[in-house]
Amino acid sequence: MSTIDIVEIAGAGDIVQRDEGLYLSARHGRITWQEGGGTWQATGATVWLMDGRLPLATHEIESPNRMDSEEWWEKQRDQIAPWARALRPLARLTGPRQAADAMQRARGSLEDGRLSGFTSIEEELVDEIKAQALPEEIDAVRAETTTTESVLGLPPVEPDPIAFWSAVAHRVISRLNRTITDYQRVALTLAPDIEVHGAALRGWQCPRRTYGWGDGASLATAVAQELLAGWAAVHSQRDPLLTWSIQCANVSKARAHALTGLSRATIDRVLA
Repeated sequence: MSTIDIVEIAGAGDIVQRDEGLYLSARHGRITWQEGGGTWQATGATVWLMDGRLPLATHEIESPNRMDSEEWWEKQRDQIAPWARALRPLARLTGPRQAADAMQRARGSLEDGRLSGFTSIEEELVDEIKAQALPEEIDAVRAETTTTESVLGLPPVEPDPIAFWSAVAHRVISRLNRTITDYQRVALTLAPDIEVHGAALRGWQCPRRTYGWGDGASLATAVAQELLAGWAAVHSQRDPLLTWSIQCANVSKARAHALTGLSRATIDRVLA
């Protein structure tokens, strides 16, 4: 039995019912969808899995009968519940992902300016990068661009502003990408047994303002891509983690074999 409450609402504008916690906003009434170049309407049931004020997923079907809608609400609640904990970190990907995209565009503008022979930089572009950069990231780039003259006590030579702010933007992008990877890895850890619960996502969609995938985008497709990225990030750490564990942390090969299931031959190949 799921511990997620079902809260009936009057309209789609009322989906936010609580400031925190998981719950299901549910509605029976008119639904509208696009199909075959036209707009269609019918009586149906709609549910939104909510995390406080943030919609994590939505699903709807045609359902003329209110009793059938209520039964469907409960069925969908029970099917999506095992996925709720994994959807929480994925719903927080949009912010860092949009910020990383903005920084990529800023770096592209800087590179275009450099190739065009410009030596100055627009203040708006600097302000955009500053808004995302941490003070220590700016300081690190400044330290890297310190000239020999300043080290020797002579007046420092100011770094090329385009190269300087491009380097800052690069550091910001790297940090944001690490944040994205961390969320993906957490989601992978929290995901339920795929063989048992994978089919439960069929029919569920991504709320646009949460994931940025667009209305009607398949939640299953979005989640699958994020979990695959999380798996790739974890898998890429296997060899350095194994090497460090055995060579630096005094974990025996036998213990590493027992913990990971890797064959002795694979362990020896990694360590070679």
